[in-house]
Amino acid sequence: MHRILLPAVLLLLVASAAAQDEDPPIPADTEVKTTPSGLKYCVLTPGDPKGFHPRAIDGVKVHYTGWLTDGKLFDSSVRRGEPAHFPLRQVVKGWTEGLQLMTPGARFKLTLPGELAYGAAGQPRAGIGPNATLIFEVELLEVLRAPDFRKADPNAQKTTDSGLKYELVKPGVGKSPASSESFELKYALWTADGELVDCTEWTGQTIKGSREHM
Repeated sequence: MHRILLPAVLLLLVASAAAQDEDPPIPADTEVKTTPSGLKYCVLTPGDPKGFHPRAIDGVKVHYTGWLTDGKLFDSSVRRGEPAHFPLRQVVKGWTEGLQLMTPGARFKLTLPGELAYGAAGQPRAGIGPNATLIFEVELLEVLRAPDFRKADPNAQKTTDSGLKYELVKPGVGKSPASSESFELKYALWTADGELVDCTEWTGQTIKGSREHM
């Protein structure tokens, strides 16, 4: 059975990086702001003024580098040469808040106090101690917009012999795939009261497979 559900908690990837580049200083003419939560941020490069700010339910595609307060680099998508994709509400609190201040193309420096990062538990395998303050340079490359919840229409629903209820939202073209044929799809999963649980838009990827292997 192919699993489509993400884990309930997905923390920001903090795999140890080989590079030890030090945290570059903030330009002297750059204003550092502090939000009510204690998050500090500054704009290194402004984003698209007409672009979307990500919502907490959206996914994002970013490049980032993270340092400890002593300047030690502990993780970097830039060093790995591959942007990171993740749902915004399933990372540390400082990222969920900070990324919502950005639009595509923006590059911010974020300083997360321990309570907005990994808290008392830290991330020992990445060298992050209890209540450690973390510093990130983040570039928002793309907002992966989650679909809006659409209530089911009981009058439009049909029921299969097994009891499955379904509703045609938009007609497709061609034939339905046979059990042995492969297909590619996007999906979104909500609770009955409209809470988004999982969707392919969070990662910008699709699901591929066949009916007999799903």
